[in-house]
Amino acid sequence: MTVDTIDLSPVIEQAGGRGQMGEAYKRATEFLSDWHGVFAEGETVILAQSGKCRAIARIAKTGRGHWLSGHDYFTPTSGSGGGPNVWARLAFQSRDDAIRYEAERAFEWFRGIVDTRDSCVSDATKRDAERILGDLRQLVTPTFAGPQQLMLF
Repeated sequence: MTVDTIDLSPVIEQAGGRGQMGEAYKRATEFLSDWHGVFAEGETVILAQSGKCRAIARIAKTGRGHWLSGHDYFTPTSGSGGGPNVWARLAFQSRDDAIRYEAERAFEWFRGIVDTRDSCVSDATKRDAERILGDLRQLVTPTFAGPQQLMLF
């Protein structure tokens, strides 16, 4: 499943694009901060955890009403992370879309842990990552309640 996103690349280009340094970077960051407005809400959502492995979404609602996201994924021997920020390339119309997007990204990251042949990743970590994949699968795959009988009277 994919999530509808808002492409923020044109806004980043309007700010001067990526790769800036020094004063140019500060001016671009100020421009993007003004464009997004105040981050009105911020939230940390634990997507899944098992043993010493965890997948976390970090989301924030901007002054424009859209949502930005970040993540923290970790195992005992590896990790990845970053919070929502004004340099984000994507935004979302809803909180749920932002969470689902991060769940999809976490699913791919933990699938790499399960599939790795790296000897530093223990069997216990792989089992924990498999459990996390099961939990994340429920977040990224919409459930179908099945047909329901409508009342006639």
